[in-house]
Amino acid sequence: MSDGLLTSSQADSLLQRISSDDAFRARFESAPADALQELGIPVELIKRLPVACLTPKPLPPKTALSDLMQKQREVAVNATMAMNVPWVKLGSS
Repeated sequence: MSDGLLTSSQADSLLQRISSDDAFRARFESAPADALQELGIPVELIKRLPVACLTPKPLPPKTALSDLMQKQREVAVNATMAMNVPWVKLGSS
C-alpha cells in the first residue's frame, strides 16, 4: 500500500533536518524509516509511504535542499498573497 503522504509540516521538518543536520542526514540516507520515526512521523504513516521513499540512497547536496525549501516558501507566499480584486460593472456604459 502506498497512499501515505507527509503533511506539509512534516515535509518541512524533514527537509530542514536533512539540509542542516549531518548526523540525521546520514541516518536518513541509510535507514529512512528509522529517521522518519525519529522526526515523530507515525509508524502507520511510514508503512504507507511509497517504497521508493523508504529505500536507502544518497541525498542531493544540502545546498540543493536549502534552495528547494526557499523556493517552496516563495511559492507559498506568492500564492497566499495573490489577490484578484473583483470588478463589478454597474449600469450601462
